[in-house]
Amino acid sequence: MGFDFLVPDNWDVEEAQSFCTKVADGTHDSPKKTIEGKLLVTSKNIVGGKLDLSKSYYISDDDYQNINRRSKVDVNDVLLSMIGTVGELCVIKEPPEFAIKNVGLLKNDNEVKARWLYFYLSSPQAQKLIKERLRGTTQQYLPLGEIRKFPILRPNSNHVMENLVQILGCLEDKIELNTQTNQTLEQIAQAIFKSWFVDFEPVKAKIAVLEAGLPAPVRISDGPREGIFCTYVIECDDGSYYIGQTDNLKRRWREHLSGKGAQWTRTHKPLQIAHFEENSSREEAAAKEKNWKTTSGRRELKKLIASGAARQAGGTAEQAELAAMSVI
Repeated sequence: MGFDFLVPDNWDVEEAQSFCTKVADGTHDSPKKTIEGKLLVTSKNIVGGKLDLSKSYYISDDDYQNINRRSKVDVNDVLLSMIGTVGELCVIKEPPEFAIKNVGLLKNDNEVKARWLYFYLSSPQAQKLIKERLRGTTQQYLPLGEIRKFPILRPNSNHVMENLVQILGCLEDKIELNTQTNQTLEQIAQAIFKSWFVDFEPVKAKIAVLEAGLPAPVRISDGPREGIFCTYVIECDDGSYYIGQTDNLKRRWREHLSGKGAQWTRTHKPLQIAHFEENSSREEAAAKEKNWKTTSGRRELKKLIASGAARQAGGTAEQAELAAMSVI
């Protein structure tokens, strides 16, 4: 099998076609594009351990069925890019509705084996073995025969494999969360820069306050306290607002950033906590949330935020608090 690395005690190496229930690849034909139907996934759709369907195109249901007779994709299968940028991988975690073209298909009968295969093939050692097996000059590719015979290093104990997969999964989740946090912080910084130095919104807001005869803007520097029921407003990247209540605003903010806070903030990226108010009880926080969600409540909130008088987890003295909330 051409495996040149040291094999630990109680570990073994076997070919992919033995480790997996089946090893195949997608169609090599070029089905015609259609306006609707089923998506066709190619190697370029596998990026950074994920499946990016934004650049896929539709094919007819007949072509979809024909391809799936040979290489139907199911949950717990591992997809491997095998032409162009070779070696990109992803695990199928949800029931798929697409067919594949020029993509390696490594089928597995359980989640643990699927995730082990993904982590192992993503390792520097396995990626080196993949590069050694490439063919072609103008455009390199990995033949299906090489994928079937590819050496898979694994522990003999299923319990050990399961523990290792769990540890590696936690590390991957942490890396993904840190990446999302960094992207959010960068977007916040860009939004603040644009607001202050391109659109001059603080200056315009102050002028609007003075013209309307409202009280002078007040900045409140104390941040949200844990254990205190807060009603809060999150500003999203499309200008919309999400309103909620919690007894731990720092934790809740972190959940929204990671996509676990609410359906709205999963599809509308949160930028900052635009305003929050502390309450004496959960009932008071819930009542205030209900009031803020009314038409008149939303209108007053927008005026408050635009005037600069909102109590924010952001701004001058509050920027440190926001940064802490974003990375905890």
